[in-house]
Amino acid sequence: MKKFCIFIVFVLFVFSAYSQIDAGPDTTICIGQSVVLEGSGPGMYSYTWTSVPNDPSISNPNILTPTVTPTDTTVYTLEARSVSLTNQVINGDFEDGNTGFTSEYTYSPGANGLWGEGTYAITPDASFNHNNFSPCNDHTTTTGNYMAVNGAGQPNVVVWSETITGITPNTEYEFSTWVTSLVASSPAILQFRINGNLLGAPFTASNFTCAWTRFFETWDSGSSTTATISIINQNTANSGNDFALDDINFNAVSYFYDDCVVNVRDIPTSTFELPAEICSVDTAILTYTGTASLTAIYNWGFGSANVLNGSGQGPYELTWNTAGLKTISLMVEEGCESALTSQSINVKQSPVSQLTADATSIPYGTTTVLHGYMDGNPGPLNFEWTPNNMLQDPNITDPETVILENTTLFTFTVTDGSSLCSSYDTLTINIAGGPLTILSLEALPDTICLGESSDIEIQIDGGSGNYTSTWTSDPPGFNHSGSESVVNVQPAENTTYFVEVTDGFSTLPPQSIKIVVLHLVEITLNPSYTLIEAGETAVYKVDGLNNLSFQWQLSTDNGINWIDITDNSTYSGTTTNTLTINDASVDMDSYLYRCFLDGECSPIYSDNALLNVVMAPDVIGGINDNTVCEQQTISLAFDINNFIDIDSLHFIATYNKSKLEFIDITNINNEISDLEFTNSNDTIYFNWSSDMGVSIPDGNIFNINFLALADGQTDVSFSNSSIIRNDLGFYPSLSLTSSVITINPLPLMPDQVIATPDSLNVLDEVDISLEAFGGSGTEIIWSSDSCGGDYIGNSNPLEIFRPKKTTNYYVKYQNQCGETECSSVSVKITEDFIFAVPNAFSPNGDGKNDEFGVVANGEIDFFEINIFNRWGQLIFNSNNQYEKWDGKINGNDAPMGVYVWKVFYQFRAEGPYSESHKDTGTLTLVK
Repeated sequence: MKKFCIFIVFVLFVFSAYSQIDAGPDTTICIGQSVVLEGSGPGMYSYTWTSVPNDPSISNPNILTPTVTPTDTTVYTLEARSVSLTNQVINGDFEDGNTGFTSEYTYSPGANGLWGEGTYAITPDASFNHNNFSPCNDHTTTTGNYMAVNGAGQPNVVVWSETITGITPNTEYEFSTWVTSLVASSPAILQFRINGNLLGAPFTASNFTCAWTRFFETWDSGSSTTATISIINQNTANSGNDFALDDINFNAVSYFYDDCVVNVRDIPTSTFELPAEICSVDTAILTYTGTASLTAIYNWGFGSANVLNGSGQGPYELTWNTAGLKTISLMVEEGCESALTSQSINVKQSPVSQLTADATSIPYGTTTVLHGYMDGNPGPLNFEWTPNNMLQDPNITDPETVILENTTLFTFTVTDGSSLCSSYDTLTINIAGGPLTILSLEALPDTICLGESSDIEIQIDGGSGNYTSTWTSDPPGFNHSGSESVVNVQPAENTTYFVEVTDGFSTLPPQSIKIVVLHLVEITLNPSYTLIEAGETAVYKVDGLNNLSFQWQLSTDNGINWIDITDNSTYSGTTTNTLTINDASVDMDSYLYRCFLDGECSPIYSDNALLNVVMAPDVIGGINDNTVCEQQTISLAFDINNFIDIDSLHFIATYNKSKLEFIDITNINNEISDLEFTNSNDTIYFNWSSDMGVSIPDGNIFNINFLALADGQTDVSFSNSSIIRNDLGFYPSLSLTSSVITINPLPLMPDQVIATPDSLNVLDEVDISLEAFGGSGTEIIWSSDSCGGDYIGNSNPLEIFRPKKTTNYYVKYQNQCGETECSSVSVKITEDFIFAVPNAFSPNGDGKNDEFGVVANGEIDFFEINIFNRWGQLIFNSNNQYEKWDGKINGNDAPMGVYVWKVFYQFRAEGPYSESHKDTGTLTLVK
């Protein structure tokens, strides 16, 4: 608990000390000044100042308050080094005696126990242990212990050593000891060592006895967690080398940092530019040329100057009321104060000038007298007039002007010949009135339509004001004279009008203006009524004179409302003289069209043009596909749709005469009962016409009859030359569908039939293959006993099981057109049975002759076998001719020997081979 409390106190102390480390406040100085850094911190710390950038002017980097004189803004860092109060050495003050450490020297306590070299003792008085040693007190108190040593002359011998645990990695430690000489001669030379590595340089005890001196080195623990710290002897002298150690410490070291900034400001400059001299009527421009910023404080001393403009840094505009030598001064403050700068300016007196006139406003074409006045010292004074060409004599102070026709500004300038300063005065002579002038001449409007009028306006200025205008025209016809400013004209063609103006004193040359007369729009061709069939194109055309554009319009409500139409998929040429309507539909029937002809004068509409669109539906006809057998008659129904108001038709049908034979046309519709037709080679021509249109409901209008000559496919098609017309004179689109006639062939009887095999024994368990050759049809039919007998299959060849008796087989072909007669073949069956019984077997499991049974070449209708042992006992019985005896009795192997068998059998139940048989014999069972 005691150690824990000490640790808590130490931590609080370190934290408190760290919080007390202060590099002081940031400060600002002017370049060249010095400042004392105001560092503070605990007195037991050691301190070091560093700086960025490096400042060599630090008076003492190891005190808290050094003086610095930086030349640039500098960051100063105060480093505080704190050695922990916790000594990790056990018994470092030797108050616990000879414990807690080791030594390669011999421990020799007691009176005069240190006379031998390489010995030591823990003692409060070394003279007790060696009567030649000084009676020194310990380092800390006057009564405590210390380690008294009689050193040997052998280097690298451990005088004192201890292993420290609980080392914190990557931490700096301070290893220190207090040393004093016990004999003045040959003082001790010692060196620190940690973990076997020498630390720092050897250190030497004082030549004076009982003069305790502290020696220390620092060590970075790196990754170590333990440290064996030692003090070793490095003195090789055999005499002397007698010393004492006390208060050995091994302490952790901590560092604390704080910064402060010394801002170094440049001293601003206070230079400025000022003219050396000016005239009193002039303005001096004062310009700052120093290094300070706009935000600096500028302390100007302007003296008696008038400040016309300027603030802060300037520039300034200055004038003075009096002549003489004037002074301007400036001191600038921008953190630092600049030097005071002063400049002088010589203000020279300007002469006096004044300008008046007999009259400042005169009539146009008159004169006046100007009067110039001047005064000033020291002189002489000179003057100048401008513009001098507007004066009759510019070399006098009271000149008369020339005749003035325009307002004129005159300037009278006076110059002192000594100071070369000038002054001037100005005066404007205003001119009233002016020369006779036509200000404007315009026609409103200058372009008119035929029959309209226009106003010509004239504006006149100057002269006497009593104006007379005389008007004429080209071509001639308009003449007028008067004082009015507006005349109205109504030309019938393009006309130029001339006017001549006089004020009674002056007459101006004639001026002219032209009025353009535009002609009215006229229509020379109107669009006309149009009748078309749905899907066709309608064209409307219009022509006109004096128009600039065309716009076709549409009305769908009999002319009540009209809309402009634009080019699209239906309309084209909507802004030309020709409108084209593409693919007209019946919905457009009774639409009205007109064209708007626009021009510069009197636009006009064309006459309305009616569009009638009639529907002539496509006529669709033809024959459906059909199927027929050879040598049969087929009647093909010709159906038609949309037979509406038809007044004539012309059909052309073609066929293949090798496949079909034309017979006639039948079932003709009553509406076209006078239909005419002719057959020529492979072509049939149909013609019909009527005085009025005929309509027939959709359906059949006649039949074409043919005889099918040969199998295959053939077409009955209609020529593109086939046409149809309705009573409106239109030719509807005619679509005729051709017919595909499929002629199926008659079936053909097979030429030959073969049975494989065609003769076999009744006991042969085999299939028979029946195969037909030649003939044709969609299906082959096999039967037995007769052509219409029992059906047995429809494949070729046909596989069947052999019959039980001799049998005739028949085959024929059939298709949709019928069936053929039969061809036949006979299969002969003979009966020859085989029956045998072996006399020995060997049921030993070798797969050879392991079972006993009968042998037959066919199925036996009745069968029984019995096997007896030599004592007459039944050991095997079966009614299955295929069941064998395996040589076992009740599951056990039968003994070798002779056995008796009896067999009862009958090949057929009735008829031939139906006799009963009984055979007896013996068999031998061997192994």
